[in-house]
Formats: sequence, structure tokens, C-alpha cells
Amino acid sequence: MDVATTGVGHVAVPAAAPDRRRPVGLLCVLLLVVVSVFSPAIGTQSVDLATVWRAVTDYTDSGDQWIVHDLRIPRTLLGIVVGVALGLSGALIQGITRNPLADSQILGIDGVAGLFVVASIAFLGLRSVLSYIWFAFLGAFVAMVLVFLIGATGRTAMTPVRMLLAGVAVARWPLRSPRSSPSG
Repeated sequence: MDVATTGVGHVAVPAAAPDRRRPVGLLCVLLLVVVSVFSPAIGTQSVDLATVWRAVTDYTDSGDQWIVHDLRIPRTLLGIVVGVALGLSGALIQGITRNPLADSQILGIDGVAGLFVVASIAFLGLRSVLSYIWFAFLGAFVAMVLVFLIGATGRTAMTPVRMLLAGVAVARWPLRSPRSSPSG
């Protein structure tokens, strides 16, 4: 173990370990930039990078520039935004529950969101994808509130374990099958 000493009193202090996350993070950012640059050029119809550059800097509503400007650049930006949102939500769930394996399925969020979407189709007759999204958000919100309320009940303070157990209970609720009556 490397030990560094200070000038005052010669107290031994362990030397700081090199941070190995920084090069990995920089490599991920570099990879994201490279993929973002090449993404508008890749698709069913290949487009050269010069056309992509012209579509960004000097857009004219013509063939390949239209494809890049109106379809591929929004696709790339949406992919980045969705990736950031999913990563952030996963980090929040894992941080709140203090469990590196926690996810939306353990807390019941995706099951209740799916239940709300199916119920909106079955009972309200909704058929547009936009309405599905709003009912999924509503179901996810209801699941989060249920997990919080169930986890907060009782005499003791809410702990990550109680929250996870409440999430498992909420996750089981939409999957519950009706029991068959005993014959006889």
C-alpha cells in the first residue's frame, strides 16, 4: 500500500488510488459523439457525410438532405434523450432503494403501467399510441404512489427493504390470476 506523508507531524495518509472511471467515462462520451456523427448517414439509404453536413449547415428541401434533416437527426436526438432518461431513472430507483439490482419491475412500476394501458384499450376503446403513453405514465405514477404508501405504513420508518417489499407486492397485483372456485 502506497503511503504519502504530510509535512506536519509526519502523519501517514494512504495515497489516493487512481480514478479508473474517468478514462471509461471519456471513452463513452467519445463513442457517443462518433455514433451521433455517423448515425444520420446510416440507414436504409446510405447518405454520405458531406450531404449530412450540408443538411445541418445549409439545408435545402431536397432528397437526401430531407431524409437527414427530418428523419435521421431527430431519430438520433430522441435516442440520446431516451437513453439519458432510462439511465437516470434506473440510477434514481437504485439510489432510492440502495440496491444496485433494483429496477422498475421489482417496484411494480412497469406492471401497473401496462395494466393501465390494457385497461384503457379494453374499457375506454382508446386506439392511439399517444393515449397509450399517457395512460402508461398515469399507471407508473399510481404504482409509485402505491409503493410509497404501502412502504410508509406501520410504526417504523420507511426503509429501502420495506420499499422493495411494497414494490414486490404492487408488482404482483396486476399479475394476479383469479382463483378458481373449489368444485364440490
